[in-house]
Amino acid sequence: DLVIAVDQGLSGAAFRDRRIVNVTDVTKDDRYVLTAPDVRSEIALPLVTGEAPVGVLLVSSTRTAAFGPDDEHVLTLFADELSAAIANARAYDAQREAALRDDRTGLYNHRYFREALERELARAERHGAALSLLFIDLDDLKGINDRYGHEAGDAVIQRVAKLMTRDRRRTDVAARIGGEEFALLLPETPQADALAIAERLRADAALDAIDVSGERIAFTISVGVATFPDSARDASSLRREADMALYAAKRAGRDRVAAAPRRSRG
Repeated sequence: DLVIAVDQGLSGAAFRDRRIVNVTDVTKDDRYVLTAPDVRSEIALPLVTGEAPVGVLLVSSTRTAAFGPDDEHVLTLFADELSAAIANARAYDAQREAALRDDRTGLYNHRYFREALERELARAERHGAALSLLFIDLDDLKGINDRYGHEAGDAVIQRVAKLMTRDRRRTDVAARIGGEEFALLLPETPQADALAIAERLRADAALDAIDVSGERIAFTISVGVATFPDSARDASSLRREADMALYAAKRAGRDRVAAAPRRSRG
């Protein structure tokens, strides 16, 4: 496919200057970038939403001087409709994305996590791939809230969210699923790799701290790890095994990583 940069060609000029560019003979215009060997005239109309250009409507013809004032008028109306459609689509996407995000951390919410788990589990089954799930719990959030206040507790929750998303792959899904409970979904990640990620996350949290009103507040997390198909056969059992592994880590003294046992294949 032909790709024209925003600073090249007639479309680039229309995009950059936010004005219609109508060239009657492209062979005599140095700005023209060849789109087809028989093109003789071309018109480019900027697509603008608000104050920002978002694209260009580019129409070519094999005839010279093919686009007159009437054509410009009709194409301008069409470009305006395209611009409005793009603006509406972006607004819808932004609203939908906001509905799937946790307000406090910016991570995905529990609803999206459930959908992503079902989707990624189905994909893992189709391709025979591993899928790992980390359940993460902030240790003793109540103690932090009681000692330093809820502002400090919120700040720690936000810091854990940042640690979870640091250096993550685009395909990974980080979610907040409860007050101090988080989930990290790792497609195509076997248990050994998931355990290494969990341990690195735990260690990063243990070495971290936040400053709130002059107070230096340390915190730790506990992590439970379960992997499909090693320790679970479906989404429900994967969640259950990760939750049980998290409980084992908490029961062992917190600031721990625990893995779900491998299930019998027999």
